[in-house]
Amino acid sequence: MKTFLMTSALVLTVLPACAQTGPGGVGSATSNVLWLSADVGVNTTGTAVDSWNDRSGNNNHAAFQAGFPARRPTLVAASQNGYPSIDFDGVDDELLINDAASLDLNAWDFFLVNAVDAAKNNNAWFTKSTNTTCNYGWWSTATNAMQMPIYDIFGLFGAPATVANVTGAAFTVEEYSNTLYLGIFPSRSVYRNGASIYTDISILQLPQHNNQPLRIGNAAGVTGWNLDGDIAELIMYNNRLNSAQRIIVGNYLSAKYGLWLGAEEVYRMDDAASGNFDHEVAGIGRINASNQHTDARGSSIVRIHSPSNLGNNEFMMWGHDNGILGTWGSVDLPAGIQGRWHRVWRVSERNTSAVPIDVGSVTMDFDLNGFSPIAGPDIRLLVDTDNDGVFADETPIGPPTSIGGGIYRFSGVTQLVDQRRFTLGTINLTSTPLPVELITFEARTEAPAGIALSWSTATERGSARFDIQRSSDAVSWHVLGSVPGAGNSQERQDYTWMDHEPLQGANYYRLRQVDTDGATTDLPVRSAWWSGVRSPVAFPNPTDGRFALTVDADVPAMVEVLDPLGRIVRTVQGQGAPHVVVDLGDLPDGTYMVRCAQGERLGVARVVLDR
Repeated sequence: MKTFLMTSALVLTVLPACAQTGPGGVGSATSNVLWLSADVGVNTTGTAVDSWNDRSGNNNHAAFQAGFPARRPTLVAASQNGYPSIDFDGVDDELLINDAASLDLNAWDFFLVNAVDAAKNNNAWFTKSTNTTCNYGWWSTATNAMQMPIYDIFGLFGAPATVANVTGAAFTVEEYSNTLYLGIFPSRSVYRNGASIYTDISILQLPQHNNQPLRIGNAAGVTGWNLDGDIAELIMYNNRLNSAQRIIVGNYLSAKYGLWLGAEEVYRMDDAASGNFDHEVAGIGRINASNQHTDARGSSIVRIHSPSNLGNNEFMMWGHDNGILGTWGSVDLPAGIQGRWHRVWRVSERNTSAVPIDVGSVTMDFDLNGFSPIAGPDIRLLVDTDNDGVFADETPIGPPTSIGGGIYRFSGVTQLVDQRRFTLGTINLTSTPLPVELITFEARTEAPAGIALSWSTATERGSARFDIQRSSDAVSWHVLGSVPGAGNSQERQDYTWMDHEPLQGANYYRLRQVDTDGATTDLPVRSAWWSGVRSPVAFPNPTDGRFALTVDADVPAMVEVLDPLGRIVRTVQGQGAPHVVVDLGDLPDGTYMVRCAQGERLGVARVVLDR
């Protein structure tokens, strides 16, 4: 894999120095406002995508328009480098994200990994509102050029000259950034696979916010704009990243999807010859004093920060081989080590001219919250210092320092240099087995039965039971039921459980492992979308005229719309369909009350009409 060097005449944004958990270890929920990746948080019925969960921490989840299941895109497994993508059919597929303050942007940095199935004009990848009044948007033409319109605060719609040769039938990494010079002069840039292909600057064209949904794969208010293509990953920041951060995010994506970023080599451990350490790549780096990134974790459990000698144009990046986070059956052990993780990371430490460098000592933090029991003095860091692919001939490093919150720190680590591997080991498999509690955990909609949960463990130690917890907001949880654990097991165990009465809309599920000694461990959260229980839900909301109200298809529905003065302004009957379509196009903007009567049941919803 090749990488690229991106430079900027003026840098306006440097993310704060804290643990960065965004893509590639760049950004947090404050700056990374949306992160959709097809390998995480996609909930399907069969292969039809019901919802696509936001990984940024802002809960900007995407879902199909309620009442229109035929408009769901399709999940395609192993679409690019073993990772999936979401396929939009170019006819009516789309996903919508409800309006949120975090999605109203003046400046941004968007990353898109995509491929065109059929080139056509107005292939809409994403749009915030209509094709002529959008806060921002990104759509391609029949010649695979890109357009990036902005509707500004003066009510003027503008788009730059068409940017040629951006998309294509092969997957690419595309970047579109916008920043404000002196607070009033927007400047946009476009990159394709790391190469700068467009830059402009506008006069007072400040983007205008709106309260419309963000559409993935379409634009509002027009026909024929549905996307005919695949999206593997979409990342949105609320300001332009500095040049070091952009290189890191680009390399995270290129390693993951097996893509090529240009002449400068920054992360090379994803090549087959290096062992395909493609997964959860993150990094630190520096172009100059104004463009640097010195703290990264990403979605993995490893955080590396505080380099002592990070120079200009230098980067340290790391990724893993997707091995199991468990020690049972491990071999290749140094003296005194009773077990080590099967998962191994590998480091790339180079400058932008592909020359190996040394960023000095670093601090390494491991988040071991998902593992129990843990005794800090038992943990050791293992580094393959002679780069022979073997840990048995190495001297373990440690023990680490517990800094609280389940985080264990190795300070002043100098053994990490270009191409070296590392992992964790334990000197006591009894008190610190570093077990894997979970290989897989899935939540899958299986209408009309409910939502099916399935999970598998590689090993268990003193496992009494799993409590199944559910939440509507991923904050407040209650227990639905329990499944007995396997006690002590060194073999794979598979579990299933069915939620026969899921909540309408988003359902979040969490497993809590309870040990025989009463100790508990909360395992990762999964979610699924349910529309089988028909309480009235309006979507899109806000709407520019038409909306669908989900109802129980087995019971006749009488829908009444009341204006702000309480007057009935619309009456619609529905029968034999899971939704009732209501058109408010001839009414003034405002908030309307919607009443839905089905038999003895009366439901109420509020709808905002805003054009």
